[in-house]
Amino acid sequence: MVHEMREELEVAQGKKKGHKMGLVAGGLKLLDLYCGTPAHRVKWGIQLECSHDLWIFDGVKPKDRKTALQNHRRFAKHGSMACILINDEVVGFASIHRDEDLLSKNPPIFVVQLGGEASTVSVLTRLKTAKNVKMVQIDTALFAYEPVLKAIQEIRDVPLAEELLFWNKDSTTRPPSFVEPGIVAALKSNPSCELQSYLGTSSSVKLDEKQAASLVTGLTKKVSLIQGPPGEFIHLDFNLRCC
Repeated sequence: MVHEMREELEVAQGKKKGHKMGLVAGGLKLLDLYCGTPAHRVKWGIQLECSHDLWIFDGVKPKDRKTALQNHRRFAKHGSMACILINDEVVGFASIHRDEDLLSKNPPIFVVQLGGEASTVSVLTRLKTAKNVKMVQIDTALFAYEPVLKAIQEIRDVPLAEELLFWNKDSTTRPPSFVEPGIVAALKSNPSCELQSYLGTSSSVKLDEKQAASLVTGLTKKVSLIQGPPGEFIHLDFNLRCC
């Protein structure tokens, strides 16, 4: 996700060749705060006024400006992410609140809602004396990553933290809570033994010495890394629930 965002931003800034996906608006200035209308309050944001009109209104009559916006829903799409640049330096990220009444004015006014304390402080502090303010709409499909990001936010305990985060060369690896003793004992006794009865497969399953050692490691340690060169292999059609 971050790679896609960074790449799109570099294209928008002209640092990298490619097709510009989102909106790029320069010459902005801080106009006011925004809290919605008296009848419909929303999360607070800031109003950024353009120094000139936007291409979407080229040849459009004043009375038709709002209609032009409604015909281009992807332009300053509501809820899309925007990057705020001051003097060509990224200072924060925000989400676009698409107020068509403000956006259809001449000059147009963008509403962005800042997220996170660090980003908010950085943007508001720099805006006071900024000479070159630019907003870049990031068109990366963030919705695809949203469920994963929300799940990460809700995590209170990191699974396998002792093995993955705090391990050192003197650490001892503990076995998983579930171990199938029969198959482990059989493989240790004879790496090439028949495993069909243990795995419940429809065909014969026999491993070579290295395959057997890999399987024993996966069954007896909470975390293991199994890798090797390409070549002959056997597909084991079963799930190991070791953790």
